[in-house]
This record gives sequence, C-alpha cells and structure tokens, in this order.
Amino acid sequence: ELFAGVCDGYTYDEIKRHFPDEWARRQRNKLAYRYPRGESYLDIIHRLDPMILEMERHREPLLIIAHQGVLRLLYAFYMGL
Repeated sequence: ELFAGVCDGYTYDEIKRHFPDEWARRQRNKLAYRYPRGESYLDIIHRLDPMILEMERHREPLLIIAHQGVLRLLYAFYMGL
C-alpha cells in the first residue's frame, strides 16, 4: 500500500483540512505526488518492477493478494493504461 508519511492515518477529508497545500499538490498530479516523508504511486511502480518481471515469467494462473493501490497499479500496467 502507498505509505502516506505524515498524513498516514488521516482520511482524505482530514488531509484536506489539516494539510491544504499538500492536498492541492496531490490533486494536481496524483501519480507523481509524494506525501511528506511518504511515497508516491511512481515509487510503488518502481518497487513493483521486479515483481512484474517475475510474474511475466510464469505461464500458470497467478493469484495476487495485495493492497488496493498495488492492485490498481498492476491492473493499469496490464491494461496498458
């Protein structure tokens, strides 16, 4: 899952209220936005790269158990989004 750094544990409404500048930056570019002391979706993509290479070597069906953010990124990768 994406680590939200100093915003970890906050809801989106709480982030918007307590960190309005960070919220605005995130809204402009969710893919590249990195939470303070946290990570971005691009960071997760970088982390997933070795796993994707390994997944592509398999010829049998795979069961993937992961957090929603990771699953979204894998879906986007395989759908060419």
